[in-house]
Amino acid sequence: MIFAVFSLAEETALKPLEAYAPFFFAWKIVFLLWCYLPQTKGADLLYTEVVGPQMKKLGEFVEEKLIKRKED
Repeated sequence: MIFAVFSLAEETALKPLEAYAPFFFAWKIVFLLWCYLPQTKGADLLYTEVVGPQMKKLGEFVEEKLIKRKED
């Protein structure tokens, strides 16, 4: 899930930074290693602190809209 979110961000918001940020690919490798290595548990941290809560909010929003639509 974290890699999917990162890939989406990289292709949209981070794309312009590639040309201006020196060592962009080096920082990308460091970030991905931080996410994947079991010693750092970076992906777990990002999921529990950032992605998970946002997905929960999105799920509640969608569920609320579906319930409202069924009532109409």
